[in-house]
Amino acid sequence: MNFPLKFLITFIANSALVLVMTIFLSDYVFLTGGLEGVLMVGAVLTILNATLRPILNLLTLPIKFIMYFAAVLISNAVFLWITREILLQVDPNIVVFEILGGMWGWIVVSLLLGAGNWILKHVMK
Repeated sequence: MNFPLKFLITFIANSALVLVMTIFLSDYVFLTGGLEGVLMVGAVLTILNATLRPILNLLTLPIKFIMYFAAVLISNAVFLWITREILLQVDPNIVVFEILGGMWGWIVVSLLLGAGNWILKHVMK
């Protein structure tokens, strides 16, 4: 799709969204100026999305990376914790599963588990 057509479609969608929000979310969105006001807000949103958003996305990339990393780390740690809790119900003469080293042990094991599963997922495709 060429840029002018994409820009026009984005402008129409943004304007429609602004109109819908002013109608259904009037407790949160207040706009005067009728249709011209809706089109003005839609135009500003479209222009800023085309120009400013890529810059903001680039500037916030480190924060996004850190948050993604933290979410994956927490997810893997919860997965390990559930695994540990299940295995605590098994006779200790059969299996004992513990993660040693305190918080750093959990972080290292979570990272390695995540990396290993990621590699396995891509190899098994």
